[in-house]
Amino acid sequence: MLHLPPLKHLIFTALLGLLAIAPAQASEKFKVITTFTVIADMAQNVAGEAAQVSSITKPGAEIHEYQPTPGDIKRAQGAQLILTNGLNLELWFARFYQHLKGVPEVVVSEGIQPMGISEGPYNGKPNPHAWMSADNALIYVDNIRDALSKYDPANAQTYRQNAAIYKEKIRQTMAPLKAELAKLPVEKRWLVTSEGAFSYLARDNGLKERYLWPINADQQGTPQQVRKTIDTMKKEHIPTIFSESTISDKPARQVAREAGAHYGGVLYVDSPERRRWPGSHLPGSAARYDANHRPGHQRWDEETAMTADLPGLSVNRVSVTYRNGHTALRDATFSVPRGSIAALVGINGSGKSTLFKALMGFVRLSHGEIAILGQPVHRALRQNLVAYVPQSEDVDWTFPVLVEDVVMMGRYGHMGWLRRAKAYDREVVDAALAPRRDERLSPPANRRAVRRTEKNGCSLPAPSLQQGKVILLDEPFTGVDVQTETQIITLLRELRDDGCTLLVSTHNLGSVSEFCDYTVMVKGTVLASGPTETTFTAANLELAFSGALRHVVLSGGEEQIITDDERPFISRRTTGGEG
Repeated sequence: MLHLPPLKHLIFTALLGLLAIAPAQASEKFKVITTFTVIADMAQNVAGEAAQVSSITKPGAEIHEYQPTPGDIKRAQGAQLILTNGLNLELWFARFYQHLKGVPEVVVSEGIQPMGISEGPYNGKPNPHAWMSADNALIYVDNIRDALSKYDPANAQTYRQNAAIYKEKIRQTMAPLKAELAKLPVEKRWLVTSEGAFSYLARDNGLKERYLWPINADQQGTPQQVRKTIDTMKKEHIPTIFSESTISDKPARQVAREAGAHYGGVLYVDSPERRRWPGSHLPGSAARYDANHRPGHQRWDEETAMTADLPGLSVNRVSVTYRNGHTALRDATFSVPRGSIAALVGINGSGKSTLFKALMGFVRLSHGEIAILGQPVHRALRQNLVAYVPQSEDVDWTFPVLVEDVVMMGRYGHMGWLRRAKAYDREVVDAALAPRRDERLSPPANRRAVRRTEKNGCSLPAPSLQQGKVILLDEPFTGVDVQTETQIITLLRELRDDGCTLLVSTHNLGSVSEFCDYTVMVKGTVLASGPTETTFTAANLELAFSGALRHVVLSGGEEQIITDDERPFISRRTTGGEG
C-alpha cells in the first residue's frame, strides 16, 4: 500500500519549499497582489527583489468562498497587477474585482488542460487545483513571468532570469520523486484524501485517487461519500488517509477509524504559514520544512523553530470593560492544551460569559491578547476553527421551532452569504440526528417542535456540524436529565479524542472531575487554572464560590460541596460520623 509519510515529506513539502520565499522589503517597488498564497509564492520567486508581492488570503484560509474585507479591497486598489488562478477557484472574485478600478488582472492558469469534476454540484466544471501538477506549475510560472514583464517592462530581464532558475528547480525536484513513485507496484499506488485537490498530482504520477468530495466550498463529507471512501479503503487495503490544510481533519479521522486505517496528517494545498519563515530568495536554497507537524503550526530549522505544542486556547492578561465602565474581566490568564477538555467554573456574574464573548470576538478587549490554535481570534473565526454552543436560554423556545431547525443552526457558519441551507447541509443534519432517533427524536419526530426537556439535547450535534477544532459550550448541562448529561459527556469525550479542544462553562460541579482534564476558576479574573486534579480543590472552590456553597457531612463520612441548583460535588471523605 501507499505508506506515504516519507513520500509525503518529499512530494507535498518539496514543492512548497520551492515556493517559499521571504517577503520583499518595503520600498517603492512594482506592487503585485494575488488571490491566494501559492500564486504569491510563485510570483515572489519570479519577481525576486524587483517587485512587492502579497496575497489577499492567508495560509489556511478557505479560498473558494472567501469573504474579502474592506481592508483587502483597499490593499488591492493600490496594486499595479493582480494575479488570479481562475478555473472557478475564487468564487468571490467577480464581485471583488468590481472595486479595483482598472487594476489589470492576469489568470495564471491560462493554457493548461484542466481536468474535469465528475460528481456533485460542480459536475462538468474544471478542477481548479491545477497548480498541484508540476507541469502545470511550469505554465503558471511562464504566465507570471509574462505578466510581470508586460506591466513592469523595466525589470523584464530580471523576471526572465528568475523564472528560468525557478523552473529548473521544479524540474530537478520532481524527477527523483516521480522515479520513487514509479517503483511502487501499480496496485498499491493509491492516494486517499478529504478533498479532490490532488487529482492533477495523482494523474501525473500514476496514482489512483479516492476523496470524500471534489471541492470544499460547500462540502464536508456526506454520509454517502464517507461510506464510499470507507468501502474503497477496505476493499483495496489502503492504509492511510490524509486531509487538506484548509479544512477540518475530522472527516478524514472518521474514515480512518471506521476503515481501520491510519490518519496520515495534513497535506498542503496552500502555503505553510509565512510568519517566522526563514525563506530564501532565488537563487539561494529553499527553506527547510519539516512535515512531521501538527496542522497549522510548522517547525523550521532550530534557529527559528515554531513549537508544535502551542495550546488550543491561550488567554494572556485579558481585561474587558464595557461602555458603562464596568470591568467584567480583569487581567485573566490561562491556557488550555490541544486535545483536552477544560471546565470553566464560577458563580453567575463571575465573568464566564464575558470570557466566552471575548473568545468569539463579540466584545473588544481593553487589554491583553487571545490566541486560538496560535492564531488571532478574527483569523480563527474566519477559518471556522471555533464552534460555539450557547445556553439553551439564548433561544426563544416559545417560538415554534423544529428539532432539525435547532440542529441546523450548527451549519450556519458554513453557509453562503444568504445563509440558506443547501441539500448537503440537510444531509449532514440528518446524519447528525441519526444516532439520537430514539423514542424522542424518531422520524417524523425531528420534524416537530422542540420539547422543553430536549433543549440542550438537540444542541448535542452542533459542535460536530460546525466542525470547529476549538469548541465553546456555555452551560450544556442546565435543565437536562441524567441520561442526556451522560450523552453530552460521551460526545465531549469523543470530540476530545478527535483532537478538539473544549472549554465547558458549567455549574455542575459533580461531573467536572469525571470528564474535564483541566479546570479554570473564574471570579472577575482567573483565580486558578491547571490540571483538574490539582486545581479543582475545595480551597479553590471556596475562593471562587464563597458563600454560594453549602457544606453537608453525611452519615457515610463524606463531605459534599453543593451549589444551590446543581448536583452534589463530593469534596473529600471524613472520618467523622453523622453531621
